[in-house]
Amino acid sequence: MPVQPAADLFHFCLYSLQSFPMTLEHHAGPFEQGAFVRLASKGDTVYQVLSLDADADRCWLRRWPLSRQGSPPFSVPLNQLRNAELMPA
Repeated sequence: MPVQPAADLFHFCLYSLQSFPMTLEHHAGPFEQGAFVRLASKGDTVYQVLSLDADADRCWLRRWPLSRQGSPPFSVPLNQLRNAELMPA
C-alpha cells in the first residue's frame, strides 16, 4: 500500500520532535516544539507546535486536543503565534 503524503509529513514532524529540540525566541514569546499556542486570527483554538523553521520564519502546527480522525499538520508564519495559557486538568 502506498504511503500518503500527509503520513510522510506526520512522520517527519514526529522525527523532528524527537531528534532536534529547538526553541525560537520571537516577539510574542519563546516557542518550542511541543508548546501550546494560539493563532492571532483564531484566538480560542489551541494548537501544538510540531516543528520550527527559523530560516523560513514559519512553524508547523496541529490542532489540540487531537481528534479521533487525526489533526493534520499545517504551516503558519511565526508572527501569527501567541502563547496559549492552558489550565491544568
